[in-house]
Amino acid sequence: MTMLQPRLILQLLSLTAALAAAGCQSTRPAASPSSGGRQGAQQPAAIDPCAERLHEICGSLLMHYHLYKRLPQQLSDLSALDAIDKPIPLVCPLSGKPYVYDPKGFDLRGKPGRIIIYDPEPSHSFMRWAINVQETDGPLIADVLDIPEQRFIQRQNAPPAAQQ
Repeated sequence: MTMLQPRLILQLLSLTAALAAAGCQSTRPAASPSSGGRQGAQQPAAIDPCAERLHEICGSLLMHYHLYKRLPQQLSDLSALDAIDKPIPLVCPLSGKPYVYDPKGFDLRGKPGRIIIYDPEPSHSFMRWAINVQETDGPLIADVLDIPEQRFIQRQNAPPAAQQ
């Protein structure tokens, strides 16, 4: 066993602990029982396929940040960290369009951190799912948010429209 293997195991254990402590969270409230299953009622993040996909991307993003101490240059850089038998598609499962990634991100008023990955269009009942990150002295903190389109339009520091 080389020195690299125990070091990698230690890094993975550290990352697992960091994910458990600071992990990727979702801020979307659960659907209310009064919605009666009506179309357009908010789905809990736990069953929204786009939110779940962004949570999976968060895992790769946190792993990348832990290993390299920086965000990836391109979203596709995270593919190297995917499980061989289950790559994470980097597209919205509803629209089929690639997520927009801007490592510089943009601020969302009233929310610490910055939005770095988001839906290319409001495909979820006039909402966009997004990943908000906060770089700290410790681990990266990542949240999956749902942003109403009106609030998204009013965002500060609008990012370039490039998709990767």
